[in-house]
Parts: sequence; structure tokens; C-alpha cells
Amino acid sequence: MAKPIHLVIPEPDLDPGDGPVKTLFISPEGADPDREVPGFFIIQFNGEPIWPDGSTPDKRLPRQFLSLAAVHAYLCEQFGWKAPLRVTTYIKIERGGARDFPAIWGADRRIGKKHVQVRVRYLGSFKYWDGRRVDPTKVGTAQEITLN
Repeated sequence: MAKPIHLVIPEPDLDPGDGPVKTLFISPEGADPDREVPGFFIIQFNGEPIWPDGSTPDKRLPRQFLSLAAVHAYLCEQFGWKAPLRVTTYIKIERGGARDFPAIWGADRRIGKKHVQVRVRYLGSFKYWDGRRVDPTKVGTAQEITLN
């Protein structure tokens, strides 16, 4: 019997005074216990995600980055931004637990003469199938494999 995977899908905080980020739990089909990809990241400028190949939304998912390093490399290559984004939103993933799971990174940056709000959202599971907790900062890196 397939074990459901719970995914964290946070909404970006537009104002730090907003209420807590709500989580949505879904159970995707086709889980393969021999291959596990806990999640990915999407980039948003002023709330609008980057679409693959510069296309417009047409029932496709936004461009997905498999690690924060890939996100920062893209932003550096496209815009020359050297400073990494900081965590803007932590969420609670356990009842009675602390808000300690990093879910959204962001900053205000300039593109040309315009200021934009940049947000990078982690979309994925917060636990591996074996019960280990996911660390989004290590997703897609060699460090992820060596976690205990």
C-alpha cells in the first residue's frame, strides 16, 4: 500500500503582519519508494512565477528549481544579484511544534529601474518516506544524501 506524502504549499507573505501561513496536504499518486524527490523551488517576482522558456501560464507548472543553489545561480546569471535571499517565512509542520520549517525566501531587489519583490517558495514534502525531516536548504545537494 502506498504511503501518502504530505506536501507543504505555503502562500507568500506579502506583509509580515499577515496571519500564519496555511499548509495544504495532498497525497500524490505514483510514489516510488526507490526514488525520492522531496520537493523543488519556484521563483516569483511581485507574485508572478517564472514560467518555462518565458512562456505564459497555460496549465503548466512554473519553472522548477531543484535546489536553492540553482535558484541563486539563476538569479545571479540573469540579474547579477550576488547576495543570497533570506528566509522570510517559517511554518509549523507539527501540531504543537515550533514555526521552524523554512518555506519562503525573499528580498526586495531591482530589475533595471523597477523594484520587485522576489520570493522563492519551497514546494514539497517536509518528511522523507523513512520519517527523516527534510531540510529545504539541503534539497538537491550532496549534503541531502548524507543527512541522518
